[in-house]
Amino acid sequence: MPPWLERTGPLGLVLTVLSSLLLVAVLLQAARLRDVRRRFNALAAGRGDRPLEALLDHHLARIAAVEQQVQAAQAGLGQLQQDLRRTLRKVGLVRFDAFGDVSGEVSFALAVLNEDDQGWLLSSLYHRDGSTVYAKPITQGRARVPLSDEEQAALDSARRGT
Repeated sequence: MPPWLERTGPLGLVLTVLSSLLLVAVLLQAARLRDVRRRFNALAAGRGDRPLEALLDHHLARIAAVEQQVQAAQAGLGQLQQDLRRTLRKVGLVRFDAFGDVSGEVSFALAVLNEDDQGWLLSSLYHRDGSTVYAKPITQGRARVPLSDEEQAALDSARRGT
């Protein structure tokens, strides 16, 4: 046994091993710290002639501009959704034979409504001597004048959105 081990006993050996391990750990941490400092210095230096603070200010300004654009787009979307409710987009069409002497279902009833069931109903009755067209306003899904069965079927189809 070495003389120093005889004087200190097993405790000295344990302390020597622990000290050696701590020295290795300190050296590894020093290498990591050196790498972190190098990366931090590169980051703090920025890009080219622009320091990090200037880059961050630039990006924050761009983020603020994008947030304003998003808010403007959301406001525009709200207006579009309101406008869309007023567009005529629910359609119902029924073709039929208006008179017994004409076949081929060339007469029709066409109902066109918006989301609130406002719109109009157009009827075309074809006969051998000509054609007659009627337009009827629709308010809250109802006409102010009586409807034929075919016109009512077209209106019901438009209200269902089919």
